[in-house]
Amino acid sequence: MTDAPIKLKQYKRRPIRLRYPRKEAMAILGLSMSTIIRREKAGMLTPIKDVPGGGVYYSHAEIMRMARG
Repeated sequence: MTDAPIKLKQYKRRPIRLRYPRKEAMAILGLSMSTIIRREKAGMLTPIKDVPGGGVYYSHAEIMRMARG
């Protein structure tokens, strides 16, 4: 996974996953880590925390809703 932002059209060709790790969400939305965290604190994004292995994940629906604008 590269850190370069992925165009949404490109991303739609990939298989749909139920949840995305924070780094991948950053790439899809083209946002920085601080912006993602700021939106999380504002209540625009709700993290999924009960993921085995830890880490912060976001739901597919939430990421796609934000990607549309």
